[in-house]
Amino acid sequence: MEYSLKVVGYDPKSNILQVKLDETLNVERLNTYYLGDLSNVLGNLTLSDPRAFSHNQRALYRALLNDIYDKFGNESSSTHEYFKETYFLKFGEQISTKNNAETSVEEMNNLIELVIDFMFEWGVPFKKGYELLPRDESYFYYLCLKHRKCCICGKHADVCHVDVVGSGRNRKSIDHGEFRFYAGCRTHHQEEHTIGTENFLNKYKITPIKLNEDDRKKLRIGG
Repeated sequence: MEYSLKVVGYDPKSNILQVKLDETLNVERLNTYYLGDLSNVLGNLTLSDPRAFSHNQRALYRALLNDIYDKFGNESSSTHEYFKETYFLKFGEQISTKNNAETSVEEMNNLIELVIDFMFEWGVPFKKGYELLPRDESYFYYLCLKHRKCCICGKHADVCHVDVVGSGRNRKSIDHGEFRFYAGCRTHHQEEHTIGTENFLNKYKITPIKLNEDDRKKLRIGG
């Protein structure tokens, strides 16, 4: 059962969201589903992004397709169709990058993320597209860590801690969930130590990310 709705209130302390439905709730059907006990009703809430995708997003997408062309020689039009099909298979919706398309910022970001993941997975060098990558997006840093690619230059990288463990602390007992990470090659990691962490992060506009336990296991980051 799907209903269109409008959010009318939210309490962050209790995490309770209030909504107003655009149509009458079919209570009789719900009672049939849940044997008259509506306290067991479960569902998923999908909130739409009203922002139209930007010129910069499309420019980035096209630059990344050109990088893939330089690697494999496939025409950008056929590569574009491949990613549109991949997007449909993953999200169950069609997507368009035309000027008059109703594609949202979030939907375009999802498409770009598919392309970035593909490029990391297949070792496609980032050229012009690398300069346009959204470094303020946590997903970019996650992929750099996943594929051990430097978030600055794209070369092979190690996992770098931004927060120092400190002397006298047991590395096996510390909470790695409190650390921030980025992927850096040896050259740039050494530069961090040379000029200082804050200067380094500001110079390259890096936003290190925290990782939960599941992500650290997936990325083989101890702790």
